[in-house]
Amino acid sequence: PEFMFKLAGPHASILPADAPVADAGSIPIAGTGPYFFSAYDPPVLPPAVSALLPKLRALIGAMDANSRLPQVELAVGESVTVLVFRNLEPLSAGDEAKLRAFADEAGVQAWLQPKGPETVQRMDELPGHATAQLAYQLPDFGITMPFRPTDFTQVNPHINRVLVTRALGLLAVQKQERVIDWFCG
Repeated sequence: PEFMFKLAGPHASILPADAPVADAGSIPIAGTGPYFFSAYDPPVLPPAVSALLPKLRALIGAMDANSRLPQVELAVGESVTVLVFRNLEPLSAGDEAKLRAFADEAGVQAWLQPKGPETVQRMDELPGHATAQLAYQLPDFGITMPFRPTDFTQVNPHINRVLVTRALGLLAVQKQERVIDWFCG
Protein backbone atom coordinates (compact mmCIF):
# COMPACT_ATOMS: atom_id res chain seq x y z
CA PRO A 1 0.00 0.00 0.00
CA GLU A 2 0.94 3.66 -0.40
CA PHE A 3 1.91 5.13 2.97
CA MET A 4 2.54 8.73 2.00
CA PHE A 5 -0.98 10.09 2.31
CA LYS A 6 -1.88 12.25 5.27
CA LEU A 7 -5.64 12.46 5.34
CA ALA A 8 -6.31 15.30 7.77
CA GLY A 9 -4.89 18.68 8.63
CA PRO A 10 -4.59 22.21 7.31
CA HIS A 11 -3.39 22.23 3.72
CA ALA A 12 -3.74 25.85 2.81
CA SER A 13 -2.40 29.13 4.06
CA ILE A 14 -4.04 32.50 4.03
CA LEU A 15 -1.39 35.20 3.74
CA PRO A 16 -1.47 38.97 4.26
CA ALA A 17 -2.35 40.67 0.97
CA ASP A 18 1.12 42.20 0.63
CA ALA A 19 3.01 38.93 1.31
CA PRO A 20 4.81 37.26 -1.58
CA VAL A 21 3.17 34.16 -3.04
CA ALA A 22 5.20 31.31 -1.59
CA ASP A 23 4.72 27.97 0.10
CA ALA A 24 4.11 28.94 3.70
CA GLY A 25 3.56 25.36 4.81
CA SER A 26 1.17 25.13 7.72
CA ILE A 27 2.75 27.99 9.67
CA PRO A 28 0.74 31.20 9.37
CA ILE A 29 2.57 34.39 8.50
CA ALA A 30 1.89 37.14 11.02
CA GLY A 31 -0.03 40.12 9.70
CA THR A 32 -3.25 42.03 9.87
CA GLY A 33 -5.68 43.33 7.29
CA PRO A 34 -6.71 41.75 4.00
CA TYR A 35 -5.55 38.24 3.20
CA PHE A 36 -5.21 36.13 0.08
CA PHE A 37 -5.37 32.37 -0.38
CA SER A 38 -2.10 30.64 -1.20
CA ALA A 39 -2.66 26.93 -1.77
CA TYR A 40 0.19 24.51 -1.64
CA ASP A 41 0.48 20.91 -2.63
CA PRO A 42 2.53 18.90 -0.15
CA PRO A 43 3.48 15.47 -1.49
CA VAL A 44 1.47 13.78 1.27
CA LEU A 45 -1.94 14.69 -0.17
CA PRO A 46 -4.05 12.11 -1.99
CA PRO A 47 -3.96 12.86 -5.76
CA ALA A 48 -7.69 13.67 -5.89
CA VAL A 49 -7.22 16.35 -3.23
CA SER A 50 -4.12 17.77 -4.92
CA ALA A 51 -6.14 18.10 -8.13
CA LEU A 52 -8.66 20.32 -6.29
CA LEU A 53 -6.14 22.93 -5.13
CA PRO A 54 -6.08 25.15 -8.26
CA LYS A 55 -9.89 25.14 -8.37
CA LEU A 56 -10.03 25.90 -4.64
CA ARG A 57 -7.71 28.87 -5.09
CA ALA A 58 -9.87 30.16 -7.98
CA LEU A 59 -13.03 29.69 -5.88
CA ILE A 60 -11.70 31.65 -2.92
CA GLY A 61 -10.30 34.35 -5.20
CA ALA A 62 -13.78 34.81 -6.71
CA MET A 63 -15.57 35.05 -3.35
CA ASP A 64 -16.67 38.36 -1.79
CA ALA A 65 -15.20 37.16 1.52
CA ASN A 66 -11.85 36.12 0.03
CA SER A 67 -9.94 38.30 2.50
CA ARG A 68 -11.96 36.97 5.46
CA LEU A 69 -11.28 33.21 5.10
CA PRO A 70 -8.05 32.70 7.10
CA GLN A 71 -8.00 28.91 7.01
CA VAL A 72 -9.12 25.88 5.04
CA GLU A 73 -8.77 22.49 6.70
CA LEU A 74 -8.97 19.09 5.10
CA ALA A 75 -10.31 15.80 6.44
CA VAL A 76 -10.55 12.66 4.32
CA GLY A 77 -12.50 9.59 5.32
CA GLU A 78 -13.10 6.25 3.64
CA SER A 79 -15.90 7.65 1.47
CA VAL A 80 -15.95 11.43 1.89
CA THR A 81 -13.64 14.44 1.74
CA VAL A 82 -14.43 17.48 3.87
CA LEU A 83 -13.14 21.03 3.49
CA VAL A 84 -13.67 23.26 6.54
CA PHE A 85 -13.67 26.98 5.73
CA ARG A 86 -12.90 29.24 8.69
CA ASN A 87 -15.13 32.22 7.90
CA LEU A 88 -14.54 35.35 9.98
CA GLU A 89 -17.89 36.81 8.95
CA PRO A 90 -21.12 35.39 7.56
CA LEU A 91 -20.89 34.53 3.87
CA SER A 92 -22.98 36.40 1.33
CA ALA A 93 -25.68 34.47 -0.51
CA GLY A 94 -23.48 34.61 -3.61
CA ASP A 95 -20.49 33.16 -1.75
CA GLU A 96 -22.64 30.40 -0.29
CA ALA A 97 -23.88 29.54 -3.79
CA LYS A 98 -20.30 29.46 -5.13
CA LEU A 99 -19.17 27.25 -2.27
CA ARG A 100 -22.10 24.85 -2.71
CA ALA A 101 -21.48 24.63 -6.46
CA PHE A 102 -17.76 23.94 -5.90
CA ALA A 103 -18.51 21.24 -3.30
CA ASP A 104 -21.10 19.60 -5.54
CA GLU A 105 -18.81 19.61 -8.60
CA ALA A 106 -15.78 18.42 -6.61
CA GLY A 107 -17.73 15.75 -4.70
CA VAL A 108 -16.68 17.11 -1.31
CA GLN A 109 -18.53 18.36 1.74
CA ALA A 110 -18.18 22.05 2.59
CA TRP A 111 -18.26 22.92 6.28
CA LEU A 112 -18.07 26.36 7.88
CA GLN A 113 -16.40 27.42 11.12
CA PRO A 114 -17.48 30.96 12.08
CA LYS A 115 -15.88 30.89 15.54
CA GLY A 116 -14.23 28.18 17.68
CA PRO A 117 -14.16 24.42 16.93
CA GLU A 118 -17.59 23.93 18.53
CA THR A 119 -19.18 26.02 15.73
CA VAL A 120 -18.08 23.76 12.86
CA GLN A 121 -21.10 22.67 10.83
CA ARG A 122 -21.81 21.29 7.41
CA MET A 123 -23.28 23.85 5.02
CA ASP A 124 -26.04 21.52 3.87
CA GLU A 125 -26.74 18.04 2.62
CA LEU A 126 -25.61 17.91 -0.99
CA PRO A 127 -27.14 15.56 -3.59
CA GLY A 128 -25.46 12.17 -3.43
CA HIS A 129 -23.70 12.91 -0.15
CA ALA A 130 -26.63 12.86 2.28
CA THR A 131 -25.40 9.81 4.21
CA ALA A 132 -21.63 10.12 3.76
CA GLN A 133 -19.83 10.37 7.09
CA LEU A 134 -16.17 10.85 7.86
CA ALA A 135 -14.74 7.57 9.13
CA TYR A 136 -11.73 5.33 8.83
CA GLN A 137 -11.77 1.57 9.09
CA LEU A 138 -9.75 -1.20 10.63
CA PRO A 139 -11.13 -3.93 8.34
CA ASP A 140 -9.15 -6.76 9.96
CA PHE A 141 -11.12 -6.12 13.15
CA GLY A 142 -14.50 -5.02 11.74
CA ILE A 143 -14.12 -1.52 13.22
CA THR A 144 -15.32 1.72 11.66
CA MET A 145 -14.21 4.86 13.52
CA PRO A 146 -16.44 7.87 12.71
CA PHE A 147 -14.98 11.33 13.32
CA ARG A 148 -15.78 15.00 12.83
CA PRO A 149 -13.56 17.11 10.57
CA THR A 150 -11.90 18.87 13.51
CA ASP A 151 -11.40 15.75 15.66
CA PHE A 152 -7.94 14.36 16.30
CA THR A 153 -7.63 11.14 14.35
CA GLN A 154 -4.97 8.94 12.87
CA VAL A 155 -4.02 10.92 9.78
CA ASN A 156 -2.62 7.99 7.85
CA PRO A 157 -5.08 5.08 8.00
CA HIS A 158 -2.80 2.82 5.97
CA ILE A 159 0.00 2.99 8.51
CA ASN A 160 -2.49 2.86 11.37
CA ARG A 161 -3.89 -0.45 10.08
CA VAL A 162 -0.39 -1.94 9.94
CA LEU A 163 0.52 -0.65 13.40
CA VAL A 164 -2.68 -1.88 15.08
CA THR A 165 -2.40 -5.31 13.48
CA ARG A 166 1.27 -5.58 14.44
CA ALA A 167 0.68 -4.40 18.03
CA LEU A 168 -2.17 -6.86 18.58
CA GLY A 169 -0.06 -9.65 17.11
CA LEU A 170 2.85 -8.86 19.44
CA LEU A 171 0.50 -8.67 22.42
CA ALA A 172 -0.98 -12.06 21.50
CA VAL A 173 -4.43 -10.78 22.45
CA GLN A 174 -6.98 -13.45 23.30
CA LYS A 175 -10.69 -13.31 22.40
CA GLN A 176 -11.77 -12.66 26.00
CA GLU A 177 -9.38 -9.67 26.34
CA ARG A 178 -10.06 -6.04 25.47
CA VAL A 179 -7.56 -3.60 24.03
CA ILE A 180 -7.68 0.20 23.99
CA ASP A 181 -5.58 2.44 21.74
CA TRP A 182 -4.23 5.29 23.89
CA PHE A 183 -2.07 6.73 21.12
CA CYS A 184 -2.59 10.48 20.97
CA GLY A 185 0.20 12.16 19.07
